[in-house]
Amino acid sequence: MMIKLLIPLFVPLMTHKLAKISFMTKVRASAVITLFLVFGFKKILPSIILNPELHFEALVLGSTFVGMADASVFKDYEFLIIGFIFSLVMHLIAPFIHGPGGILGFLALSSTIIYYYGKVLLKQK
Repeated sequence: MMIKLLIPLFVPLMTHKLAKISFMTKVRASAVITLFLVFGFKKILPSIILNPELHFEALVLGSTFVGMADASVFKDYEFLIIGFIFSLVMHLIAPFIHGPGGILGFLALSSTIIYYYGKVLLKQK
C-alpha cells in the first residue's frame, strides 16, 4: 500500500522542520504530528486507521522518532532516505509487533544507524 511508503518518507522531515520552531521541542513536534495525523485520518479515512495490517499509528509514531534525530548530523534530504529505510524495516518487522512499545524507537534508531554507517562506509571507498 502506498501510504506505508509515504508516511515514513515525509513524517520525519515534517517532525524535523516543526522542531526547529522556537517554542517547539522534538518531543512536542512528534506529539503534534502524531495526534494530527492519527485523528485527522480517523475522521477523513477511517478505513486506513482500522486496517490492522497497516499498523498506521505505529507507522506514524515511529516515523516521528526518525525525525527527532540530530539536525547537525543529517541534512533535510537525508531524513527522507532514513524514513525510507524505516519503512522497509517496519514492513519486515510489523507482523511481529503487538502494540506500539519500545520497538518503534528501536526501529527508528536502527534505521538511522544503518544510514549513518552506510554513508560512512561509502565515503571510505
